[in-house]
Amino acid sequence: MKFNLKALILLSLVTLPSFFHIASAENTPEEARSFQEFLTYPHVEKGLSAIANYDYGRAVAEFKQARSWSTESPETALYLANAYNLDGQYQNAVEVLEAQLIYTPKNSNVISALGNNRKAYDLQLLEKGRALENNISELQTYLTDNKPFFFDAYDEHGWVDLLAKAFAKEPERILSFTPHFVSNQAYQDQIVLEAALASGNKVFASAYIKELASKLNKDPQLVEFLSYQLAKDGGTAQAIQILMQAYPFVDASPQLQKKLVLRLATMIEQNPKLVSTTELGILAKPMNSFDLRGIQANLFAALKNCSVVRSLLSDFSIPHSETEWRLLGQCYQVNQPGLAEYAYQKAMAMNPNIVNTRAYAYQAFAVKNYSQSLSAWRSMDIKEMSNRDLESAALTAISAQEPQYALDYLTQLDQRNAPKDALYWWLEAQLELKAHPSIAAEDLKKAIALAPTVAYYTQLASIQQELNQTAEATSSLETALKLDPSNTSTQESLAYAYYQNRQMAQARTLFISANQAQPEDSRTIKQLAYTDQKLGLNEEALKYTELAIDDYHLQAPDDLTAENQNQLFGLQRMHEDLTRRWTFSVDATGGNQVTTVPNSGQPGLTSRSYSQAEAAYRLGDPAIDDGKTFSAYSRVFAGSGTLNTALPLYAPMAAAGFRWKPIGSQNINLAVEEQTPLDHVAGNQTQAMLRASASFLNSGAYSDDWHPTGPGWVAQNLYLDAAHYMTSGLTSLTSDYRISYHDKIEIGQTIEPYTHLQFNTLNNQVNHDLRLGLGVRWNYWSGNTQYNAYPSKVYIGLEAQHAFTTYLNEKNVIFLSLGGRW
Repeated sequence: MKFNLKALILLSLVTLPSFFHIASAENTPEEARSFQEFLTYPHVEKGLSAIANYDYGRAVAEFKQARSWSTESPETALYLANAYNLDGQYQNAVEVLEAQLIYTPKNSNVISALGNNRKAYDLQLLEKGRALENNISELQTYLTDNKPFFFDAYDEHGWVDLLAKAFAKEPERILSFTPHFVSNQAYQDQIVLEAALASGNKVFASAYIKELASKLNKDPQLVEFLSYQLAKDGGTAQAIQILMQAYPFVDASPQLQKKLVLRLATMIEQNPKLVSTTELGILAKPMNSFDLRGIQANLFAALKNCSVVRSLLSDFSIPHSETEWRLLGQCYQVNQPGLAEYAYQKAMAMNPNIVNTRAYAYQAFAVKNYSQSLSAWRSMDIKEMSNRDLESAALTAISAQEPQYALDYLTQLDQRNAPKDALYWWLEAQLELKAHPSIAAEDLKKAIALAPTVAYYTQLASIQQELNQTAEATSSLETALKLDPSNTSTQESLAYAYYQNRQMAQARTLFISANQAQPEDSRTIKQLAYTDQKLGLNEEALKYTELAIDDYHLQAPDDLTAENQNQLFGLQRMHEDLTRRWTFSVDATGGNQVTTVPNSGQPGLTSRSYSQAEAAYRLGDPAIDDGKTFSAYSRVFAGSGTLNTALPLYAPMAAAGFRWKPIGSQNINLAVEEQTPLDHVAGNQTQAMLRASASFLNSGAYSDDWHPTGPGWVAQNLYLDAAHYMTSGLTSLTSDYRISYHDKIEIGQTIEPYTHLQFNTLNNQVNHDLRLGLGVRWNYWSGNTQYNAYPSKVYIGLEAQHAFTTYLNEKNVIFLSLGGRW
């Protein structure tokens, strides 16, 4: 480079006008100019001669002497600057030329020479700086002391590089040099910020970015350059700050604006904590094009801010791209799944590719629109569907009750040799559930082995209950509850299992827990009433019974289903039974012929007619324990005996005793009583009687109790009675099967035609009786309240009997019956 510079300077000297023909200054008188030439000429000649002999030091001395005689002459300045350059003293050459410009500021030769000399000087500084690169401390001193001015952007870039290396952790010292070229100014901004980040000086970086605000707002290219470089070098936070400083990039071209908005959105999506709420508010303001609003919407959809997404994409009346419809779908998924389905459907309509179709299929399933979801799955090319898609499609088919399609998807999974996960085995179980429950149970066990979930265990328990595997079902539910102890549904299922197994204490604990979690759940309240009744906790049972009854009464009567009405009546009957201590009853039969009836005053004995009145009191606390009772009772009864009268007043007797109902679920009674005559009829005597009686086949739908639904009902009863008289040694046996139809005529009233077959025998081997009876009764129930079913019932009936086998004289009888219970 020095060789070329010398040649350039020598060439310029050759072309300069003769020294003796150029005035030293514009206003110098001719005489003075001639004198200056006389003084300077010898030194100029000697200086040129020294240059020719490569004696540049001597040349500098001679030209300095010439310059001293002609201090304002551009020619002497050029000669001296040339000598300095040849001697390597570039800075001195620059200073001579700069001083000359004071006298001749428009001299083109001086200006040109100054530019060439400055460039040479600055290049020399750059080369010296590069030589010091391995000695940072000396480089720092050198760069601080020298401030070159580069005429070439490439050379200036090199100087900035030296500053970056020397002050890698002192960004403020990099700013001691001011680049001339715009590209290097941007580069300096970059390395200043990088140095601040490298030194951990984020405060300086943030402050410097603010200083750049005006420049960034006017120069989107600088924004693009700095944000890209900083992001690439790990300065994401500073890149976001720079982008936010210039947002929304109004001075950028549409292409660059979109690029910058997308870069900012991508960075924020990946680093949402790097922006403030205020900045997000700025970013939420709709931009001026659909493309940019789409980028904004994509950002806020990723940030789960649906309100902003909706405001950015406006309403459904404005056309959106498929991407924007998908964003709306994602936005609505959690809180408004129906709108999400609509949005995905719009995206699929615009472009029915697998991405949009899959999104719609999943969302339609989420809102239980199984048929549409299945249609979407079936529209896909099965080869493009992932294994997860195939399983989801099979699940949709099961939910849509289209098992054949589920089988197709599972078959495809088998053909792919796809791993069989828990969902696969669950789906297999659903296909086998109806036809082969045992196989379904095994499939569920395989699913549980891979992913033990509450749902799998619960369904397995349901199948096991169907297979009468009660213990296994209970065990499955117990395991399910361990997986999720707060799951009220599992608590209820296990409680019902315990209830069915008559593990009432365990059932009650779980029902109470479920009730505490969901106090308004009427099923749990009702079941607690039944459970407490089974446990003999009558006060608690009454409380829950009343709550359950109240719940039914909250509904309009017309809204109650037949099942609801039956359940309500059952609760009211249980409430009435739980509150009963006293029971009063009367019954009588009157006729003018001999008759035998199973519930006459004296079991197994024949009379023309009979009458009876009884009062019974339930003993103990509670008075009734899961249907079991122990009562003290007293009764008075009489018959017509040999009197030819329909009034049953003959041989009255008083009896008192105890009656025990030992099995709550069966209507079986054991009694012991003492009978005392109330007159002195011959043959009457005080005696003790042991008695056992039972009623079967008359529970539930076949009971004689009032039925709240339907126009009527069929009732039946198998009555068995055995009595033994301790004093006389007489034993009687009675068996009576009765079937009837209660035809409702009013609420609480029925007309009941009936027939019954009765057999009576005594142990004397003589008194055997088999007869058929046909009759009709009018029944009337009364006394019901909000919580109690009818506590009272009266009846009046007329019956005709025919004896097939009898020890009596009459084979055909007719009589009137009446009775009541309160």
